[in-house]
Amino acid sequence: MESSTHVPPGGCSAEEDALHQVLNIEREAQAILEEAEEEAASLIATAREQAAARVREAEQAAQQQAQTALAQALEEAQHQATQIIASAEASIAQWEQAAQRTLPAAVRLVCSLVAFPQQVNGGHRD
Repeated sequence: MESSTHVPPGGCSAEEDALHQVLNIEREAQAILEEAEEEAASLIATAREQAAARVREAEQAAQQQAQTALAQALEEAQHQATQIIASAEASIAQWEQAAQRTLPAAVRLVCSLVAFPQQVNGGHRD
């Protein structure tokens, strides 16, 4: 029985040649897929590194902003405390001045209150 397969001059049948071509195309496709997977993995790794760097930058910026805000709040609190202390010192000085002005009258009043029983009783104790 004769085969209806035509054998090309290279010694391979047309089916074998087609099979070799399909296998070559499959190998090339597999190589392209592997290269694409490697490139995708590389892109993913780069994206992750960039994202991590941006997260670190954002954290550092947030920390810097928090420190700046804290320093401003502390400065404002110190300024307010200084104003309160100055106001309290001014009030104390006013009270001291008022006390100094009324001290002689207060001393006279105390002395007169101490002397009052003696004046009423003629200097005798009961």
